[in-house]
Amino acid sequence: MLLKIAWRNIWRSRRRSMITMSSILFAVFFAVAMRSLQFGTYDRLIENVVNSFSGYIQLHQKGYWDDQILDNAMAVQDIPELISREIEEVIGVYPRIENFALAASNEKTRGVLVVGIDEGQAENMLGLSTKITSGKMFTSASPGVLIGERLAKNLRVSAGDTLILIGQGYHGRSAAGKYPVSGLISFPSPTMGSSLVLLPFSESEVLFSTFGLATSLVIQIKNGKDVTNIRDKILALTDSSSIEALTWQEMMPELVQTIQADSSGGMIMIMILYLVISFGIFGTLLMMMNERQYEFGVMLAIGMSRLRLIGVLLVEMIFLTLGGIVSGVLLAMPLQHYFKANPIQLAGRQAEVMESYGWEAAMSSSTDLSISFTHAAGVLIVTLVISLYAVFVLSRIRPVEAMRP
Repeated sequence: MLLKIAWRNIWRSRRRSMITMSSILFAVFFAVAMRSLQFGTYDRLIENVVNSFSGYIQLHQKGYWDDQILDNAMAVQDIPELISREIEEVIGVYPRIENFALAASNEKTRGVLVVGIDEGQAENMLGLSTKITSGKMFTSASPGVLIGERLAKNLRVSAGDTLILIGQGYHGRSAAGKYPVSGLISFPSPTMGSSLVLLPFSESEVLFSTFGLATSLVIQIKNGKDVTNIRDKILALTDSSSIEALTWQEMMPELVQTIQADSSGGMIMIMILYLVISFGIFGTLLMMMNERQYEFGVMLAIGMSRLRLIGVLLVEMIFLTLGGIVSGVLLAMPLQHYFKANPIQLAGRQAEVMESYGWEAAMSSSTDLSISFTHAAGVLIVTLVISLYAVFVLSRIRPVEAMRP
């Protein structure tokens, strides 16, 4: 009976109910849309920087991360095979050689980071074949280098031209080589696109005299959220006295801090939005309570208990809140999926600011359902807290005064 009375009361004053539901709908919609764009942009950044290059976990010779020189490279031995066999969450273990060098063409020179990778890493992890905009992928049979479009523009080279690399190899040996530019790559990160040179792993061993060595082992895993547990499993399998395993959060604390700072700014905006919506919902509740004074007085006068009357009003607010929440979530879903598939490409000053941090100048959306559930629960709690005002009024109302014209 209480549910039936509450349902009829909602539609007895359609205008008031629609105003209340609209306030809740827009609160949920804007909260979900705003946070989805934020978290989607973070996920895209992590995908571009972490999953598609640095990896979620890296293994190094102990002390390498503090002093990243080639002399601190480690012997690879059977570690990749051991980790892949014993830890099912690991998709791949890839050796990598990283060292700085001077890249030169006929007209320009530039300091670059030379990274030696094998073909499995190039395709399975980095997906380079889909990012080549000019030329072709290097192979062990046809060695060459892959460079970013920005670096190619700075050096004034294109696919098919020759690039000279000069640096220092293992234990001070000279390192110099001349390589054809196999292809140009469109890197999502501006920093990678302007300073990265990719070389076949076997060629990097020859260039830097690092036969049987690697500066790092990059671990590709199935679930990036389980990175700490997987890191601990890896350390249990290997010699932790000589090898260190670092998660991407430990390798890039500045990226974590930037995301946390930006997320905090978003939370402030969400709190302001909640505050504005709270006043809107309270205003509609206040209007409803004033308009229905006579009705409440009559119901109390004919014998309805205050507890049941309060229950009817709370059920009404729950119905209205759930209607607004469901409508807001459903309205936000198409937007989430659209901007996940079609990221917003930024331009002008906004693009320059994002690129200065090494981010791609694009905003994507997240389709994680936890975002919708979190803000739906938040709006529901806010509405129920505001409904306590109605409980307070009904607990003090006097039927005779309420029915007085």
